[in-house]
Amino acid sequence: MLRRKQRWLGVWTLCMTAIVAMMVGCPGPVAGTQNVGGGTDNTDAGGNTGGNADAADGGTQADGGGGSDAGGGDAGGDANGDTNGGAGNGTNEAGDGANDGETPEGGTGAAGGDEGGGSGNFSMTEDSDGDGFTDFEEANAVPGSDPMNAADTPTNPIDTDGDGCSDFDEVTFANFCDNNPNTAAGEDIAANATFEFTMTVARHVDEAYTESQVDSQLDKSGEILRNLHTECADIETGVTFVRSGAMDTFDVGAAVVTSEDVLTQLFALPFDVKIVNLMVGVCGITDPNDMTVIVGCALSGGTLVITTVADTDVWAHEWGHVQGLGHRDECARNLMHAFEVNTNAVNEAERTAFLTPTPVFGLARTAQNTTSPSMSKSPQFLHRAEDETIESWVDRMVTKRYLSGVPSAYARNLRPQAITHLRQILDTAPGYVRCNAIRVLGLAGEAELCPRLITNVLDPVGELSAAEYIEAVESILALGRLIDHDDTGVARDWLIEGTDPAAWQHRNIQWSYAAMEGKTLYHNLAKLSIMALSLTKDPAAKIRLEALADPEQALADQKAADQELESNATIDPLTRQAREALSLQNRKSKTPAADAPKRYR
Repeated sequence: MLRRKQRWLGVWTLCMTAIVAMMVGCPGPVAGTQNVGGGTDNTDAGGNTGGNADAADGGTQADGGGGSDAGGGDAGGDANGDTNGGAGNGTNEAGDGANDGETPEGGTGAAGGDEGGGSGNFSMTEDSDGDGFTDFEEANAVPGSDPMNAADTPTNPIDTDGDGCSDFDEVTFANFCDNNPNTAAGEDIAANATFEFTMTVARHVDEAYTESQVDSQLDKSGEILRNLHTECADIETGVTFVRSGAMDTFDVGAAVVTSEDVLTQLFALPFDVKIVNLMVGVCGITDPNDMTVIVGCALSGGTLVITTVADTDVWAHEWGHVQGLGHRDECARNLMHAFEVNTNAVNEAERTAFLTPTPVFGLARTAQNTTSPSMSKSPQFLHRAEDETIESWVDRMVTKRYLSGVPSAYARNLRPQAITHLRQILDTAPGYVRCNAIRVLGLAGEAELCPRLITNVLDPVGELSAAEYIEAVESILALGRLIDHDDTGVARDWLIEGTDPAAWQHRNIQWSYAAMEGKTLYHNLAKLSIMALSLTKDPAAKIRLEALADPEQALADQKAADQELESNATIDPLTRQAREALSLQNRKSKTPAADAPKRYR
């Protein structure tokens, strides 16, 4: 048991501030947590899955072939998979890491690095909670105790459920009893059990979201779980969500998030809930068909990023992901449904997760534990009923609201009758319905729509509503999908030109959205144009993306754009956006790797 804990502690030291917060239900900046099987890549703070002999997470890989352990990934990975232990944890002050090369079978693994991720990374002298035990002593004790809680000590560890495993061990490490400090193994949480999450909240500096709005969303999220619903099998769950302290602000990227890199930075901020305006094309998208507007994204065992347009149930849904839950789709009103909004129902396993402190390493809480599924799969609710007309079927699909756009499976093999009805909807339907119709028509390859889509972006005047801005976003993305169907080249040329922020000034854009206007808006539209070019295999589009991805070229373009916009303010380089677009464009597989970081929509 002690050896098992030492192998986890390399990652634990990377997340010291997060552990303290999570022990009271307030997760901190854990940018690289994971669920069962597989660590994150070395861009996040959570250890990598093996491969590339990467020492970025505190230890050396032995041969790059390691599989990670269930729950969170070792710092550096195992040498030869789960049966061999510890190579990569390295040596440390206390000498504990030197033994980590031994395998359970008695063989010898590869030696660790000079400064590995073993438990010696803890201060041997610091006593953070002033209880007379050093942090190292508390974390390595069996049972372990919380180094940040003076009431929890190795001589008197807190064991709420009396199962012989301390609360600290059950929440922090894999394979300690049932990893639930509220229940002994095999027991269910009491019917009247309650749990309160005290959550720190911050908003983007450009987003005018108030504390009263936050409090309302948190309170209503709890109501959804506490109340019993009947459309799907449901269980009352005594959860409350409460804001902790005043709402803070952050200034990372723009209020509309368009880059995975920016999203990673947001996850690393020391707040449980980060509020932005919108997200586009992020949150672990691996299939170009899934590129759309996202209203919420969460890291299992970490924190969440939520948009101002997200419904209350989306707040609860995303916190379910933070608690280690995956998606469950067999009933349309399941809270953890992958596509639906206006959801409410939970099962016993989900209730248990909501009544338990946040898992530090994203331990799995249900058998159904997958990354956000590609919307290219065909959900059951998309199927047309035998007695349903094509028009009513189309209406049913596009008048629904979704977590992240109409599933792309809907656009497969649409009959001409359905296409005709969708085009009619564009002239008569309300905003969010038009957004859905535009997405479907783009996926269906209706190139005749290109002039109409360009007009959707250029013609608005004044301050746009969220629905109107989303319609412009979906129009730009649809143009990217239509490049491969547009023999005139209009869509391609318009988007390639649009990757230059100055082009949007020349187009005389007369609208603004949220805090975006003028140069800031032009830069946002250039990013969206880059994203749209990732959705085609057109050679000219790829050449443009490769040029943008070149740092020297990007710098030259930036200077030229600054001069043409007649402003001394700095435009953020588009290099990273173009690299992300190229990565998506070149991706062959439409399914995420099993060991990919667990970002959930």
